[in-house]
Amino acid sequence: MIKAIIFDYDETLTKTIVAKAQAYSDFALAEYNLVLTQEEVKSAFGKPYEEFIKTLFGGVEDVNLIISKYQKFSESYPPIPYENAEDTVNRLFSKYLVGIVSGIRRKSIQSDLSKLNFDQKYFFHIQCGDDTIDLKPNHKVFLPLLSKLKLCRIDPHEVVYVGDSLGDFQVSTAVGFQFIGIAGHTVSTSEFKKSGATYITNFSELESILSSK
Repeated sequence: MIKAIIFDYDETLTKTIVAKAQAYSDFALAEYNLVLTQEEVKSAFGKPYEEFIKTLFGGVEDVNLIISKYQKFSESYPPIPYENAEDTVNRLFSKYLVGIVSGIRRKSIQSDLSKLNFDQKYFFHIQCGDDTIDLKPNHKVFLPLLSKLKLCRIDPHEVVYVGDSLGDFQVSTAVGFQFIGIAGHTVSTSEFKKSGATYITNFSELESILSSK
């Protein structure tokens, strides 16, 4: 029986690459007179956040200062949810404990969630890059979540992790979670199929998959 659903954030719930590539490019030019193409930004996605910033901006300024300035600059660039993501997640709140595990900074995700239509007060766990030194693909990233699940008397096999990548599949199943991939965001259906992972192609399919588990 499934008791908890945990979502990755970037490229799972939101179209982060599309929304953020323009923001980072505009920020680099406005703040540092640095020409940064959207393609360069896109190629750096997937790295731990501080490494991502260093890749884009090098040593132009302290990483935390760059992040702080970017967070203020990016407030005018709203996040873009994937189709049916908001409605689906909001319906899941009445059936499961629902959480998010993401590597991005807490201020960033709080800002994003305030602009999206998720009933964010119902998330039982929102874990960010600030909360642990261990990030994906290290399976220890889930230690804070596992501690909370234990308090709720939920075993790992009663948890489904929803993500967009094969890395999400590998790291979540390593700690005993079940996994559902969102194909077509960063990984094709054929890649998920080849890996043996359960996957969907649209959030509208998620509830029926969960009910069968």
